[in-house]
Amino acid sequence: MNSIKLHYFIWFLIIATCLALGSIYFMTSNQNNSSEVNQNTLEQPVEPKGESALNQFDTNSTVSVKKQRIDEVKNSLTIDQQIGQLILARVPENSQIINDLIDYNLGGYLIFGKDIKGENSISLTQKIASWQENALIPMIIASDEEGGKVSRVSPVLPQPFESPGTLYKQGGLELLKNEELDKANLLKTLGINVNLGPVADVSLNPASFIYSRTLELPSNMSLQEASEITSQFVVETVQDFNSVQEGSCLKHFPGYGENGDSHSEIIMDGTPLEIVQNYYFKPFQAGISAGAGSVLISHNVSGCLDPTQPASLSPVIHSILRNNFHFNGVILCDDLDMQGLSNFVDKDTAAVATLNAGTDMIICSNYPTIIPRIKMELENGGISQERFQSALDHVLGWKFDLGLI
Repeated sequence: MNSIKLHYFIWFLIIATCLALGSIYFMTSNQNNSSEVNQNTLEQPVEPKGESALNQFDTNSTVSVKKQRIDEVKNSLTIDQQIGQLILARVPENSQIINDLIDYNLGGYLIFGKDIKGENSISLTQKIASWQENALIPMIIASDEEGGKVSRVSPVLPQPFESPGTLYKQGGLELLKNEELDKANLLKTLGINVNLGPVADVSLNPASFIYSRTLELPSNMSLQEASEITSQFVVETVQDFNSVQEGSCLKHFPGYGENGDSHSEIIMDGTPLEIVQNYYFKPFQAGISAGAGSVLISHNVSGCLDPTQPASLSPVIHSILRNNFHFNGVILCDDLDMQGLSNFVDKDTAAVATLNAGTDMIICSNYPTIIPRIKMELENGGISQERFQSALDHVLGWKFDLGLI
């Protein structure tokens, strides 16, 4: 090889080697940067949004679309119509159903057994569809379909749903999971978009009021094991309902306890703080992490958390959901018609108090007097605009998540 060829050959080797080393460096550097970004993304803490209705796990683009839609709907409503959205009303007499949902712009109807008398699955579906057709804003149509003794719509079905306790004894959590998914699909077919369930209460005392509505776990089981099994049931139920865009509701926060019936009397719950924090809270925390859209607060007076008033009226207990559990969904108060609350305070005053405490949607039948009362309190400062707008954001945010707006 002559000197000229050797010279060019040497330079070719040098250039080729540099290009190869540069390529290796670029690929290695790019992989490292990618790894760092992914790791940072996984490890970056989620910042809670406090009183925002926007789900803390949404992407920025989804949050923006959701917020924009909420604002559009809010801005299209009068103040009276906005107030109406905070009401989940007991279904009135047949002659008033359409008139009331139009006149009061009700946020939703809650179906009880009396509302389906004489109905079959086809006629009930048609009835609910007629409600939605007449609503200015699509409604939450809810029912307590726990299975067993609390089954509001099961009578229109060929085979009513069994109670969670019965199913758990027959086939454990796997059978329960299958049943809850079937329930979610069936309710959705009927036009019911929210089930007030699952029951997230932990109970081991067969003599207590709530026991037959739980998994009816053995009385000799430890509270720790009972809370863990209940948590698994709650998570699977919430996930099943979310998978078909059906709403669920964790109840009865902060845990019903081994007590009597709050439908008929004021309940003073003396459960120690250690038990509430370590066992009763767990299924609610698990359900919130799984993506539950709502939580229902009971009327029981939880002595270890707030001994002065029912949980549904307690800012302290609402604050636990918002600030401790970072729950950004809808907080419901239990039915204002229950004597466990109405024996404590009149219904209109209770509606204002629960809204001020942090409730977003009020279950009631006396909405013709509650709505003007809330409006009066807004005008005179008895309810702040910030609290009112926050409640409205949560309700409309839930409707967005359910595909209603």
